[in-house]
Amino acid sequence: MIESGVSIVAVSRILGHADLKTTMRYAHPEDTLKEAVESLANYQIGKNAEHVAGN
Repeated sequence: MIESGVSIVAVSRILGHADLKTTMRYAHPEDTLKEAVESLANYQIGKNAEHVAGN
């Protein structure tokens, strides 16, 4: 969310963090973690497309 332009305060509230420092700790994920999440999302999109095409 941070990378897409959402304010860190909004992200902190959404996540329910009592202290902004907690959110800031996780605000800069490593590229490898970001790539892993993107791969999972792409996999799920592909699976959903297969399911729709199969019906």
